[in-house]
Amino acid sequence: GTGGVGGDPVIAVQELEVRAPRPVQSQIPGGGDAGVLLMKRPHPGILGGIAVTEGAGGVGAAIVHQKELKVCVLLGENAVHTAREGRLRVINRDDKYAKKLLEKVPEGVNILTYGIKNESDLFAKDIEFTSRGVIFKCCYKNECVEIKLLLNGMFSVYNALCAIGTALMSNITLQSAKEALEATKSVAGRFEIVHSDPMVIVDYAHTPDGLENILRAARELTPKDAELICMFGCGGDRDATKRPKMGSIAQSLSDKIVITSDNPRSEDPQQIITDILSGLKLINPKTVFVEPDRHLAIELLKKISTPKDVIILAGKGHEDYQILKDKTIHFDDREEVQKVFN
Repeated sequence: GTGGVGGDPVIAVQELEVRAPRPVQSQIPGGGDAGVLLMKRPHPGILGGIAVTEGAGGVGAAIVHQKELKVCVLLGENAVHTAREGRLRVINRDDKYAKKLLEKVPEGVNILTYGIKNESDLFAKDIEFTSRGVIFKCCYKNECVEIKLLLNGMFSVYNALCAIGTALMSNITLQSAKEALEATKSVAGRFEIVHSDPMVIVDYAHTPDGLENILRAARELTPKDAELICMFGCGGDRDATKRPKMGSIAQSLSDKIVITSDNPRSEDPQQIITDILSGLKLINPKTVFVEPDRHLAIELLKKISTPKDVIILAGKGHEDYQILKDKTIHFDDREEVQKVFN
């Protein structure tokens, strides 16, 4: 949620309910006061007060309802053909489909664009990533405010801009939107920073797409003279075809990788690791490390990192268990990091 701001209508954004995605055409709301937000989904979760989900094919939609408030979040190219309802459009100007989306807006519909790279009505500048979150200046017309989010990653800035844009189009002030967003807490296990120097981030990413997105976001936080290190594994008794893909993605986007176990279930952990390794171009012992025991893998991270580095622990996020062949044990990446790094 976005936190509380007295009786300001931004509170409505706080209590949104997300319905599972179905074909986009069947979900467009018909309410005359409906708004349509057109945005790119860089990361799953509830960020900046906007709830977003993704369909199995990589493009999905979610209808969000709160009393009279109806907001349709359309993702990807399908939005070009289906965004017909609503009296406002809040469009990510940096999205590759922005031009098409703008061309499809019907006459009489109010438009607000937001972005960072391209000229937009609402934009962010002077973006600074810290271990506590991201700080940036948000500007609209002749007004600029500094926003301190308890969230991190460039995707959080984009999500915040989308939420602010919707608020502005709903006659909510920039200051009220700022206060609401600054009260928004991070989601457990979603790009959660659990240690500083080195910065250690725990995330639930456990698919090729999720791992790629989170590593690209982490790279933005990594100093030029430091390294990005990724520890991950793949679940047992699950889709084995993603294993080499995740290995390839981790190697291409990280400076060092540590391959370990992530709920191996009935499978042999070593076989899962072998499947992951098959996706690597080269196994350099200076940059590729294997440790099936996840606790020992976290200890290894401490040995191969420096205080300037950024470390991603991917796969488990908020989970506090590890599923083995014959039992389930308590295991929480966040707790383990505190034990090892402190």
